[in-house]
Amino acid sequence: MSHTDSTSPILSTRVRVQNDENGDLISKLPDKILTNFLSKLHIDEAVRCSVLSKRWEDLWKHTSHIEFDVNHMIIPMTKLLHSRALFPHPGFFLSKSKAEEVYRYGSVVFQLICLHSGDISSCRFVHFQNSLSIGEVGIWVDLLVERKKCLKDLSLKCLPGLREVSKLEISKPRFRCGVSDCLGSLEFINYTIYFGYAFENCKRLKTLKLKWTHLDDETLSGILKNCEALESLSLIHSTGLARLIIRNSKLKVLHIHALWVDELGIYTPNLDVLSLDSTRCLLQNVSIYAPCLLNTFRSYNYYILFARMSSFEEERSIL
Repeated sequence: MSHTDSTSPILSTRVRVQNDENGDLISKLPDKILTNFLSKLHIDEAVRCSVLSKRWEDLWKHTSHIEFDVNHMIIPMTKLLHSRALFPHPGFFLSKSKAEEVYRYGSVVFQLICLHSGDISSCRFVHFQNSLSIGEVGIWVDLLVERKKCLKDLSLKCLPGLREVSKLEISKPRFRCGVSDCLGSLEFINYTIYFGYAFENCKRLKTLKLKWTHLDDETLSGILKNCEALESLSLIHSTGLARLIIRNSKLKVLHIHALWVDELGIYTPNLDVLSLDSTRCLLQNVSIYAPCLLNTFRSYNYYILFARMSSFEEERSIL
């Protein structure tokens, strides 16, 4: 018998013993940790994990964060739903037309919200332009808030349609009364906002992010008035603003990025953090009153940013 032959049974025994000791470490983790892992995935990826074992089959239904992204879901998600027989008519998904893709995505989102049985603290929707225009987005948000009382953070991103950047109106929001009252953080991407009363129920909102949005001066003023508890505001690549005037006594964090305005006025006595990045405005039209910001103010100058800080009450330079 060769040396290799004589030792192979011993090696095999060692391997078996090691496997028995280690086992499947992932399966030994509690459900709470596993659902935390799944919360980091897009919803279609989380649902796919159902095929791993019987234990994993319903774990996605208890994730604390859920993300609906049309880029991930249109093709792979519907194939999965066919295999899991969640829908009674698989042939419904066979059409390749754009209109039916939109309707298909809306149906999948609605079904998954209904199937989810745990508490959701945050949710993100990446949707088609059509889903907003036909009122589907409002239906999803209404259903989500009705079923998930713990929802605090909501993000809505509209994918560009035929135009380079979709300008979508929420001037007449289709959310039911009280929907936004529970939210602590709200984000809009690629939206057009025409009236501040769209935020009239955001009494508890502390964080608002507006990215690639189109809104005018009156709308922003209305938003600041309605969001009484607002502590953090981000205006990133937003258009439509001429006089960017921000008056808020509770605001602590302000991010302004890539804006071009005629006048910039920031009057925030409790502001701690101010980020001005690539924002264009004439020097004589800039006034910033933020006494708590004296040791923390930073300006990122990309040749088009002109800023000064002055006391709103005493009209004197403080920087």
